[in-house]
Parts: sequence; structure tokens; C-alpha cells
Amino acid sequence: MPVQKLLARELEGMEYRISKRKPMPVFEDYLVWWCKFARKYSLPCRHVFHLDSEVPSGVITAEKWREFISMFDECGFEVYESMGRVEVEERLVRPSERRVQTVLEMRELIEEMNQHMYDMLEVVDEENSGLKDDERQELLRTYMGLVRTSIRPAVISVPPVDMVGELRLEMRPWEL
Repeated sequence: MPVQKLLARELEGMEYRISKRKPMPVFEDYLVWWCKFARKYSLPCRHVFHLDSEVPSGVITAEKWREFISMFDECGFEVYESMGRVEVEERLVRPSERRVQTVLEMRELIEEMNQHMYDMLEVVDEENSGLKDDERQELLRTYMGLVRTSIRPAVISVPPVDMVGELRLEMRPWEL
């Protein structure tokens, strides 16, 4: 789903370009554009879509789409991990040490949750556990229910703006 959302934003950007009567972009034969989006994701950007909408026969052929789609065939978003580092110009906002620490702590918690889940799956799937398939499925449903009922109401279901407001007042929004 995230790729579709990225492309949808680029299509909206194309519509904006056309509504502002921006000139049609000029490309090399390979439809390479060097805007931030295209460099970051290696996907067609608003400029390519603009050109495609203006050229009667279109420029994004079925073969070109297959090239874009094939990047995700085997590994999904991991394709970006294997492509190497791409420098993307952005306005640099240096995060505070506390913000960096908070992000690192959250990543550690997420990794702990993932590891716990895999440990659960391993124990449930052990051949000598003596559990029937139905019992395994029920244990996993119960486990996921426990995770959902403890995390979602306490943290995820509270909108961030409410969470910040209540934390500033030293309230505990997860106890509401």
C-alpha cells in the first residue's frame, strides 16, 4: 500500500503542475528525472506523469511499468535497502539529542516486540510442543489479542495531539 500512496501523491503533483500551466518536462530516452522523489524512490515522478499525460500515445509503456514493478517482486520495500545510499537534498533540521534518543528507544522497543513475537511463534510451532494445529492457532490469536488490547488502547488509539496535551498536564491518557 505505501507505494500506491507515494504514487498517488505524485499524480496529485502532476495535476497541480498542469493546473499551474507549468511547461511539459523534457526527458532522456530512459525517462530519468532528477527530482528528489525520483532519486529517492526510483519511481516515476510528477514530471514523468506530466509528460505521459501530454504525449498522445503516452510514454510510460507496459514494459516500463513492468520494470518499475519488478523492483518489488522479490523483496518489497527492501529493494531500497539494497540500492545503496542516495544523497537527497533537503532542508537539514538537526534533531536534538533527546529526540534522537527517543527514536532509538522506540526502535529498541519495536525490535523487542518483534523478537518476542518470533520467540512465541517458535515455541508454538515446536514439533514436540504437543499442540494440535487448532490449539496453535488459538494461542496465536490469544497472544495477538493481548498485544492489541494492551498497546492499541494505551498508546496508538490516543491521537498524538491529545497525548502531548495530557502528558503536559501530567495526566495518563492510557488510563482514561
